[in-house]
Amino acid sequence: MSHIVHDDELKRRLGLGNSYPDRSDAAYIPVNGDAAALQELLSRHYNSPPSPIQLETASSRMSEFSFGAVIPMREHGRVIEPVLDVLVNQIDPRSIVVVNDSSDDEALNCVREFADVRLIYRDDVLNTLDWKQLFPLLNVKERPVGKGMAVLAGYLVHYALRLDGEKHKWIFQNDSEIAEYKRYQCLPHLVAGLLNHPTARAAKTAKFGRTNERSMCMRSALGLLAELPNVQPLVRHRANEIFERVSSDKWIQTGEFALRWDVAMARPFATGYIEESLCSLFCADFFSKQGKGFTLKVANPNPRLDGANDERKEAIMQQQVSNFWMAMAFFGKSLADWDLEDIRVLNHGIMAKNITMSWIPPNDGPCKAEVVRNDRILPSITQLVDGGFINTDALMQLI
Repeated sequence: MSHIVHDDELKRRLGLGNSYPDRSDAAYIPVNGDAAALQELLSRHYNSPPSPIQLETASSRMSEFSFGAVIPMREHGRVIEPVLDVLVNQIDPRSIVVVNDSSDDEALNCVREFADVRLIYRDDVLNTLDWKQLFPLLNVKERPVGKGMAVLAGYLVHYALRLDGEKHKWIFQNDSEIAEYKRYQCLPHLVAGLLNHPTARAAKTAKFGRTNERSMCMRSALGLLAELPNVQPLVRHRANEIFERVSSDKWIQTGEFALRWDVAMARPFATGYIEESLCSLFCADFFSKQGKGFTLKVANPNPRLDGANDERKEAIMQQQVSNFWMAMAFFGKSLADWDLEDIRVLNHGIMAKNITMSWIPPNDGPCKAEVVRNDRILPSITQLVDGGFINTDALMQLI
């Protein structure tokens, strides 16, 4: 099978433009001084790559954080093995919850080889929720599927473990299909950052080259929306607020992050791929409202060799996330102030609209049209508890 080399990559390989080092730099004229304040905002709460000594210290002090882990898994084969091989030696294996989301038998048997790791089935956990109440709230007629549903199931298990006496201070979320996980050193990097910034209440991996550029374009465009005169003042205010709160998030869709327990229980969920972006904006709003804490972005220069997305999936996912930023600006309300009625309004309004888009395929055909179903927003664990959505007895029987 021939490999397509995109034009920009071909130009780089051929060295075109290298004889004019300032060719790109001269394309735009910077406005002196105007970027300084923004750059200070973008650099705040960013942890540069830890040194080997800092990583060693982080590994030796990991138990102080008392992590409970959530790993959603929809895989074929033993792809989760490199992740579990490492994590069971870093945190208590009994605190690792792998959520089966339609994985094959080989993947499930691989998890079972790690005797103390909890393998739970997404639907078994979600069956403990009152779906007769949830269907009208979500504006659906059948139970949604998607990564976010598996994540929700994992958090519900940790809520049950807390009722059963386990006292995790942090919830650590991790994707399942990362090869060479030992080399990645995910958790040591996050812990090293938290040791440097002890007042952080969330920490997430920061990397470049993860196709977040499209999402960042939309976040930066909110800065313009905030200045348009014909836009309602509430929308302009919220657009600027979102821009200032999430434009520093280098890898907003990372699957590897940690939340303090109270934050983890207060965060809402999404059914699919706006899951991480929703969580990021909630944290920013939540910390701003409480006047304490922040999300720490921790640089990790090690390769994250996960399952690659094809062009279609990546295009849809990034467009969906970009639509989400625009929708949140026009909704106009901080996520920290959402109640069940706000979630109902969103699911019957903005989130009920299909994603209609065009994307550029890696071939010489025309642009491709897509119309796909959007995510739904789900309440936080705290809201599910307070609203009486959880059959606690049935949930406790599962653990």
